[in-house]
Amino acid sequence: MKPVSRTAFYCCGVRLLDARSRNPVCGDHYAQRFMDGQAHDMLTLCRTMKRGSATNVTRARVIDDRLRAALASDADLPVIALGTGFDTRPYRLSGGRWFELDEPATIEYKESRLPTSECVNRLTRIPIEFATESLERKLLDLGIDRPVVVVFEGVTMYLDEGELRGTLRAVRRAFPRHTLICDLMQRRFLRYAEPVRRALAGFGAVWRLDSERPADIVQSEGYRELDAIPLVERAAELGALWIPRLIRRTLLRDLTYGYCVHEFACR
Repeated sequence: MKPVSRTAFYCCGVRLLDARSRNPVCGDHYAQRFMDGQAHDMLTLCRTMKRGSATNVTRARVIDDRLRAALASDADLPVIALGTGFDTRPYRLSGGRWFELDEPATIEYKESRLPTSECVNRLTRIPIEFATESLERKLLDLGIDRPVVVVFEGVTMYLDEGELRGTLRAVRRAFPRHTLICDLMQRRFLRYAEPVRRALAGFGAVWRLDSERPADIVQSEGYRELDAIPLVERAAELGALWIPRLIRRTLLRDLTYGYCVHEFACR
């Protein structure tokens, strides 16, 4: 499994610990399926990086809530997850036609641990070598000619600006009518996230996107921002992170508003 793909164990470990907690934020009881012996180091990281874990599991919850609302309005909505990792939403949420794209090794491991045959919703997994295969071709081959939701979670920080733009253009060409849900980290947030960044770099997964306004990059590719949910603020509201509100919004404003889940629509 490639270094960036291995970070799926970190995200999954965060959700596993959350599911075992007294007051779960996300409540992903499927997460334990993926955490075998090779994930031990990542699970240790999850326990020690409490602030990073809080924003990570809150990110999952925010995206869950957005998708639940969309599926409540359209039970047959196609949901396209790019770089899906060990996400388990097709098993936890009701409705939707789900398509998961990731590296072949990740898809193979995921299928061995949580088979598509166990999913109550329609789920298709598509292996793709992102570095050598055409994302646009893979998406066009799905044959979907209606509005879709594209989820791009926990991936943008590992792309440089050119790779992010290329991904957005491939998605727009494949799906002229879609909503994009993704998380974007501003440069000012990095000093708070440095322990997690350094730890993941030790596993070979390097953060590459360095922009003060990454949302501007997305909007310059033909998107209109619908909403931005600050993850530290939402984590505090959910009880996953304790920082007094006044401090969050004054002294720690860069921390509070520097990392958000964004929702965009095609212009």
